Formats: sequence, structure tokens, C-alpha cells
Amino acid sequence: MIGYILGYTVIVNIVSFITMYIDKKRAKEGKWRVKEKLLFTLAFL
Repeated sequence: MIGYILGYTVIVNIVSFITMYIDKKRAKEGKWRVKEKLLFTLAFL
């Protein structure tokens, strides 16, 4: 059970980190950014 929780936490954090990195990169390039709703949803998870 603890393994599942740890795995879930690691996966969600990796996905969140990658998504925020992409958003930051797009912001610097002046392109369309990731929706704020998605970023908040990932933070909630």
C-alpha cells in the first residue's frame, strides 16, 4: 500500500514539474502557455 502511495506521489510530482517547466519555457518565448486550471489541478493532486 505504501508503495502505491509513494509511486503515485513521485509520478504526479514529475508530471507537475515537467508541465511547469514547459509553461515557463513558453512564457519566455512569448508563446501560448499552459492553462492555469491544469497547473492548479496538478498542484491539487
